[in-house]
This record gives sequence, C-alpha cells and structure tokens, in this order.
Amino acid sequence: QPFHEAFEKLKAAHPAQAKTAAQTLQLYLTNLTAHPEDPKYRKINPGNAAFQARVGTLEGGLEFLSRCGFVREGPEQGGFLVAPPELDMRVVEAAVTELNVQLLYL
Repeated sequence: QPFHEAFEKLKAAHPAQAKTAAQTLQLYLTNLTAHPEDPKYRKINPGNAAFQARVGTLEGGLEFLSRCGFVREGPEQGGFLVAPPELDMRVVEAAVTELNVQLLYL
C-alpha cells in the first residue's frame, strides 16, 4: 500500500510524533469520508500552525495526503491541500484503515 510506505517513512523519521500524526491524519480523512460534499472538509490549510506541528513538517506527512489524492491549489500551488471532486473515496477509506492499523501499534 502506498499509504503504508508513506506512514512508515514518517514513523521512522519521527517516532515520538507518529501517534499524534496518525490521529491528526485520521481526523482529517474521517471527516472527509463522513462529509464528502462539505467544502470545509475537502481542504487543509498547510500553513496552519497545528497542522505544521503535527503533520506538515514531518517527513512523510504531506506524502501521505498526496497518496490519498490531495493536491495543492492556490497561489503558485503553495496554497491549500485540496481533495479534488474526482477523488475516489475508496482510496481515502483505505488510508483511514491503514491509520487505524498503525494506531494499534503506536
């Protein structure tokens, strides 16, 4: 699974922060699957301080979201991370499953 590889990279580089990162990613993705039509849950502000501390600055964190299908949109593609309309929710659900498994061992 591409998610597994990205999270393993994060876990290896940041073992002390891996559980918080997994919980944060799980929250974003679970909200998205529960409310796929709500624009609020389809975008992430990568400049948000909490996101930066928990996911954004960790090796593998942005890669995990990218492998879920999130893309950069906005000024020079440095803006929000967005779940595009064509995003396959089955992919996001598989990523949530991967995070659930990871959390069993963290």
